[in-house]
Amino acid sequence: MAGVLHALATAAVREVSAGGVDWRIRRVSSADLARAQAGALAILPVDPATSKGKGKKKKKEEESPQDFLRRVGPNALVEMAKMTDAMACAAVTHVRGPGEEWEAITLVINRDHADIDKGKLWVGDLTVDIRTALFQAAMAHSTEDGEAVARLESFRETARNAVNS
Repeated sequence: MAGVLHALATAAVREVSAGGVDWRIRRVSSADLARAQAGALAILPVDPATSKGKGKKKKKEEESPQDFLRRVGPNALVEMAKMTDAMACAAVTHVRGPGEEWEAITLVINRDHADIDKGKLWVGDLTVDIRTALFQAAMAHSTEDGEAVARLESFRETARNAVNS
């Protein structure tokens, strides 16, 4: 039984590189994932040709960045940024520099909860590029279609081969 549990836990973790260091991320919970996806959907551009409204289809036009910002408003963008940071915080478990050992890390949303000596880093101390990369990796890892299954299958095959040897 411990072998299966180990395989499940291993399949839930992925290593990614961002900002010149390696990060270990784990899958996030379904609730966190749903919040992040709902936040992203809330600010996606609406296609005027397919949106329901006054019953009249408009010609599809390219939306300018300024029009997009006016349409979604600053509050929606702030909430989306918070969701991005929250996903990174929920996913990241360890970090290491090139050739170094893994260090346990907890990314925190609130600057006041940061404590480097306890392995707690404020997510705002990371560059936008790193936070974005961690968010994208967390989303991809948490919504993957079959990669974890393939890893589990390879574990099962290895276990079968060991028993049959």
